[in-house]
Amino acid sequence: MVKKSTYLFLFLLIGITAIAQPKTKRPNVNILKTNPLLLLWGSMPFTSETRLMYEFELGKTETLMLSFSYYRTTPFLRWNEEPKGTANENWYIGGFRFQVMKKYYFGKHATTAQGKYTGFLFSHHDVKYAPYRLHLKGTDFRIVSTSLCWVVGKQRKWLNAVTYDMYCGIGYKNSNLNINYWNGKKTSYSFDNEIDRIILSHLKVCAGFNIGYSF
Repeated sequence: MVKKSTYLFLFLLIGITAIAQPKTKRPNVNILKTNPLLLLWGSMPFTSETRLMYEFELGKTETLMLSFSYYRTTPFLRWNEEPKGTANENWYIGGFRFQVMKKYYFGKHATTAQGKYTGFLFSHHDVKYAPYRLHLKGTDFRIVSTSLCWVVGKQRKWLNAVTYDMYCGIGYKNSNLNINYWNGKKTSYSFDNEIDRIILSHLKVCAGFNIGYSF
């Protein structure tokens, strides 16, 4: 299992790389992006995901994209919940996700962060699930996953401002499923069927679609 210090080193390295890049004479590339569909169903089961992404240039045809997401319960579950104080089986779902993508554009529009690209996507998420009655007592089911993927994608601008970005990729992931108890104890958990084989598999397949504004 990769240590947390490795992840810290990765982000420090990316930060130093970004600062060290020379400035270009062309207008800077700055793009804010999101995916509003994730508000209904996020990248983790039964979640609503609020995502904000920022892409900026590192070099003539290179950019770095940073992303942060906040997880909560999907509206499809909240609509069926009982009023607060009247039911014990309403669910708490909460967590976060952060991502870093290094992009290398190629083609005739590469210098404007448009067209086809390839790159690497680092992702880490931490999500807790529990009935409210257990969550209030400090007991949660927790999924923590970290992945690194090679990706290919395409980004285009419309009216020189509105941006859409599509990508897919494949890579490696490491996931842990634990039950955290109120007294600080933690135990590993397994579904003992095909579900845990998918969640705990080291194969990661990723895909995404985001829209945003370039300035």
